[in-house]
Amino acid sequence: MISSIIHITHKYDDDNEPWPIEIEDHNGVMHAVSLEPGQMLFYESAVCLHGRRKKFKGQYYGSLFVHYQPVDPQIWNYTIEVSTDSDDDDGYDDDVVVVVDNEVTVDYFACLSCSHDS
Repeated sequence: MISSIIHITHKYDDDNEPWPIEIEDHNGVMHAVSLEPGQMLFYESAVCLHGRRKKFKGQYYGSLFVHYQPVDPQIWNYTIEVSTDSDDDDGYDDDVVVVVDNEVTVDYFACLSCSHDS
């Protein structure tokens, strides 16, 4: 799966302290990327660990997230199942389960489709 972040705008408390996204490449090396308004970042979101570990320090941060996946199941045999069962005692209302060839490969919490960074 290829994802892109289209960065729209931000207002940091201090421009010298951006809010980078960190992405682990295929060799296990972490890269911090600070986007400016109008920039787009492509990355393999299903394969490369990614996230923001720093607390956001600012007024707002706006980005659009777009995800692309092959439609041919011979190429992309992943499904994503969302459960709203809050009885699993993990402290989160929604769980995301990634299934490959009818076997659960990853079970974790996440936010899908729409994100609001601030």
